[in-house]
Amino acid sequence: MTTPAPSRLRVPRIVVADESAIIRSALRVALEEGGMLVEAEARDRKEANDAVLRFAADIIVLSAALPGGAVGATEDIARSHPATEIVLYAPSATDEFMLRVVAAGAHGFLLGSTDPRRLPHTVAGVLQGEAAFPRRFVRVMADELARRHRPLRRVPPGAGLTAREEEVHGLLEAGLSREAISVRLGISAATVRSHATRAERKLHAPPRIPASGAGT
Repeated sequence: MTTPAPSRLRVPRIVVADESAIIRSALRVALEEGGMLVEAEARDRKEANDAVLRFAADIIVLSAALPGGAVGATEDIARSHPATEIVLYAPSATDEFMLRVVAAGAHGFLLGSTDPRRLPHTVAGVLQGEAAFPRRFVRVMADELARRHRPLRRVPPGAGLTAREEEVHGLLEAGLSREAISVRLGISAATVRSHATRAERKLHAPPRIPASGAGT
């Protein structure tokens, strides 16, 4: 049965972006069977941004593995055409990656287990102001907000920490994982561990580095 189009004055304009022509075609079919209009297809980050601007798309559905970078594509579109809603999809994704795309400006993330017939409903909901994320990720976002507003313990004066050690220590105190800190500071996870270890030694504190899989 055909999914009714959302109650708007016009049919939503959509761009789909994926390196694979087969996947783009499947997305087009699912959306157009739901009464929506796919204005354009894109194969990479540049084409995705260009198509959104050219057609003033209401929403773009793009692959998390988009050539050129899905996070960068999300940032491009959110900056150059903020009226466009952004939904990503992937067979699977870490919590850290989903946090990154939310920070970049995404309004939804669909996992591979999602029934393709649900896609028009998801798109319609996002266009009406809803967020579309896996249920478990809602808890992750709530925890992240709580961490960001958690008061940090001050480093004692005279502890002898370098600026970077203090920065890494503070982020660990806020609850970020080694991988999250690596992404935020633009340094390797191994370097994060080195700074954390030196800070803990100077502070005579127990290790705070979470297990390598935590937060990812």
